Amino acid sequence: MSQPVPEPVKRSPEFDGPPQKLHGLRDMEPTRMGDVTSFHRGLHVNMRLPNRPDCYGRITGVEHDDLVTEIRVRWNGEYDKRRGDPEQIIRIEMTP
Repeated sequence: MSQPVPEPVKRSPEFDGPPQKLHGLRDMEPTRMGDVTSFHRGLHVNMRLPNRPDCYGRITGVEHDDLVTEIRVRWNGEYDKRRGDPEQIIRIEMTP
């Protein structure tokens, strides 16, 4: 008796472009900068702070001070950080 031949594994085509950004209104929810903690590391964030260019990326670190919150992000291999008022509203990826 011959053994049945297993079917080849179907693999999805690899995506060669840049990482996909999340839709700001559909996939993200508003939250205060001061509410972001180390629990949120790895989630996408979109920060639109006054007098600063927009910042989008994955959260790599968060630091809180009395009057300032600093969020560090990485996107496409570039690191950036934004400091702002803990009451400032930003958009963060929805958690299940």
